[in-house]
Amino acid sequence: MKQKVIINDQGEKLPVDEEGLQAVLKQRPNRKVVFGRFHLGVYNLVNPERQTKAHQKKRIRREKKVDRKAARKNWDKQERLAFLSDTLGWRDWLTNTVGEPPVVFDSTKTQKSADQIKVLLAKNGYFGNEVDWEVKYNRNQRRAKKLKYYVTPGRGYILDSIGYLVKDEGIQRRIDFIQATSGIKQGDLFSVEQMDDERERIATYLNNRGYYAFSKDFITYQADSSKGDHTVDVQMRIRRPQVVVPEYDSLMYVNHKRYFIDHIYIHTNYNALDREYEPTDTLDYGGVHILSSGELDVKPELLLFLLQFQRGDLYQRDKADETYRKLVQLPMFRSANIVFEPMLDEELNLLTCQIYLSQMKRQFVSTEAGVTHRDGLFGLSGSLNFSHRNLLKGAEQAQIRISGAVEAQQPLTLTETDEITGDDVADNIRFNTFEIGPELSIDFYRFFPFRMSRFRKANAPRTTLSAGFNYQNRPDYERQLYQFRYGVSFFNVRRSRSQIFWDIWDLSSIRIDKSTAFNDLLNRINDQFLLTSYQDHLISAGRVAWLYNNQLTQTQTRYLFNRSRLELAGNLPRIGFELAGRATDDLNSYQIGGIRFAQYVKFENDFRYYHRWDEKNQTAFRLFGGVGVPGANLNVLPFEKSFYAGGANGIRAWEPRTLGPGSFRDSLAVVTFNNIGEIHLEANAEYRFKLTQTLEGCFFLDVGNIWFIEEDESRPGSGFDPGTFVDELAWGGGIGLRLDFEFFLLRFDLGAQLRDPAKMDGERWFFQPKNEYTDFVNDLRPSETYVYFPPLNFNLGIGYPF
Repeated sequence: MKQKVIINDQGEKLPVDEEGLQAVLKQRPNRKVVFGRFHLGVYNLVNPERQTKAHQKKRIRREKKVDRKAARKNWDKQERLAFLSDTLGWRDWLTNTVGEPPVVFDSTKTQKSADQIKVLLAKNGYFGNEVDWEVKYNRNQRRAKKLKYYVTPGRGYILDSIGYLVKDEGIQRRIDFIQATSGIKQGDLFSVEQMDDERERIATYLNNRGYYAFSKDFITYQADSSKGDHTVDVQMRIRRPQVVVPEYDSLMYVNHKRYFIDHIYIHTNYNALDREYEPTDTLDYGGVHILSSGELDVKPELLLFLLQFQRGDLYQRDKADETYRKLVQLPMFRSANIVFEPMLDEELNLLTCQIYLSQMKRQFVSTEAGVTHRDGLFGLSGSLNFSHRNLLKGAEQAQIRISGAVEAQQPLTLTETDEITGDDVADNIRFNTFEIGPELSIDFYRFFPFRMSRFRKANAPRTTLSAGFNYQNRPDYERQLYQFRYGVSFFNVRRSRSQIFWDIWDLSSIRIDKSTAFNDLLNRINDQFLLTSYQDHLISAGRVAWLYNNQLTQTQTRYLFNRSRLELAGNLPRIGFELAGRATDDLNSYQIGGIRFAQYVKFENDFRYYHRWDEKNQTAFRLFGGVGVPGANLNVLPFEKSFYAGGANGIRAWEPRTLGPGSFRDSLAVVTFNNIGEIHLEANAEYRFKLTQTLEGCFFLDVGNIWFIEEDESRPGSGFDPGTFVDELAWGGGIGLRLDFEFFLLRFDLGAQLRDPAKMDGERWFFQPKNEYTDFVNDLRPSETYVYFPPLNFNLGIGYPF
């Protein structure tokens, strides 16, 4: 039921803790999922007798079928047995897939676990360690309530001296540097793992100095602890390879060879499945032989830019690995394989490099279609996508997307007496909303329009150009959106933990032609943010973002993710107009093309921490903060640049844009859907656990809100106050299920509102009485009797929320 490792370290600082020792144990209790042993409980739900009877009944039914099918299809004995063996049902799925059988205590495995602990400690320098164990049973001797391992490491052995025995003259000249940069130092605790890491380090170092054939197997250690006083003398030996001397019919030790790169061949359209593959054309470019079958469909300068070595260079494994990573990152190549072959030359140590590139299908077309249904009103949407993975023979990825939609919608200006129900749609509303939007984007594998040779290969610059247009015709307004983006990213392959994105220019222009009735409605509401959202405006922005991610493998225990982004808009045009002495309009604004342009500074930071406890349990945390300061030219942040809370990737107990700002509550509606702010603070935590191979469960907690920098008079409680903002945080929690299909993850989250800052003090927590809030809702909805229950919100998403 439970096991514990008790360490009597006697003042020793062990390199492994209890968690590290637990990892080598041969048997573990049934795993727990927060509240109990869920998987064991599912396993015990199935009655084994009924399960056996179900198998028998299914087998009898199958035996009746098998004779007919066997005779008709001429099955042999193996095919007949395979058909009969398929007798699994839903009970088997519960016990074998979801459930987990009870872990039966095995004393032999316990002893093996104790032996494994001893081996682990010995590898870390504790040669005289002792491990005992005991088990406590319950009264009826049916359960091993607690299994305890008592570990006494003893005194650790310290490295007293480290010697090097190297007979290879070339490597001997480098031994001083190897020793100076060694991770093993005199006075360290003896560690087998640390010594093995040192073997890897030295092998990599020599591989990057031309020693192509060198591996860590040439490095061995000899340890001597005979001098006493818990000290060890270690000698590292680097062996030389042996070669056969035919004339003497014997073996001879020789020095390790340093290799140089000779000919480089790049096969641009290699097909491993084509046994008759034979390139027909060869282009010699920059000392590289580029082979193709037919016309060369990739620019040779791109291949040389990706290539991190050239003919005559000393072999370096890091440069070969970096070349591979760059090649497989290109969308036009399905796979890449780099092979070095030593040339048969007694005097020169040369390598021939063969690079085999398999290409993807260059062009493809895809379509999407959808149906919407809101309050009995239907709509249709669809898109046509065309993609090209190598548009200009430089790995440019181009995409043209045309999307459109038609929908029946109720005008926002309808009164309750004019409201149209779903039953009246066929007679009163046809498709009255139309939308269409073409978009073109091109990704360049360089800093467009500059040549590749002007930038360092390690930075891997990439450029994105995109342009789009969107037209909407709705009952209340007509809207036109023009967008253009010019962005560049820099990515250091050698230090692949960080990346810089620079959007040099992001331009968007919105023109809105409102109906008279809709314009009158906005004036009656007199909401400054709604008025700003439904007016012509232009955004000319630039932004820079820094991304850091230290996850190197999928099985890494702990890793961090951080993304910081700074965005500036309208500041240079405003300064330019002011320096030119231009006069402002009645709103103290300047215009470009008759449209007021937005001016703001916006910063946000997204920090995440992940801890993988084991292959089936993980915790994830996120801290997000952002602030946007509007400038004088527009006074407010544009609606699409403002912060909002709620939704599938935020505080999941609230729908998007229904939370905040601050403690503000609309006096005319229970829920509003246009809540935005200039400050956003949020914290999230998730505990994720595997139920089956494809099904994952989750418990989550979300905390946060949005605010304005200065309180809006029409929204009391919306301003940010450092002394009171903590009391205005919303709390939401819930459970989730995720379906992991490997290539994408489908997420279902159900969140409950635990604390609502829009309610008055004393009623914000879900367990507190709601007298004032109940009266408020009953006044708004006199025809209904309101009974409070913590609101629930269902979210459907693709991928993890963070």
